[in-house]
Amino acid sequence: MPRLVYPAAPVFVAPPLTVAPAATIVPYAFPVAAPASVVAEPPLADPARRTTSDSSPPSASPRSGGSFYSVLPGPAGMERSDDRCSVAFWNLTGRTLAVRIDGRDHVLGAGRSLTLDLPRTFAWQVSGREAEATRVAAGSPTAEVLIRR
Repeated sequence: MPRLVYPAAPVFVAPPLTVAPAATIVPYAFPVAAPASVVAEPPLADPARRTTSDSSPPSASPRSGGSFYSVLPGPAGMERSDDRCSVAFWNLTGRTLAVRIDGRDHVLGAGRSLTLDLPRTFAWQVSGREAEATRVAAGSPTAEVLIRR
């Protein structure tokens, strides 16, 4: 009877697996806190400080007790080659306002802002008040209009 011979399978021995200690693994980047903002946002209107006269409709002369708004130069940015600028309107009154800016109507919620790309000279009006003409200085690429009452 013939003998059956089975060849032996080759044996592969892998080199031992080495694991580096966790202390030697370096992350790609370390988290760092963002720097503080250099430009503060205008404060939100404090509804607790409102009096009953603030909730009444505006008077015919909004400037009788001082201006109801302020125009501030915005943060510095890149100069533009055209004669336009970025203007942010902040509603600090505590109520929703209807505002007409450069011929277009907008609704500005309480404590909210609206930023528009406008010519340096533009007209705007809060519903129920006189129209205001505003000019942004040539050296400033941005401005902020704070509507306080």
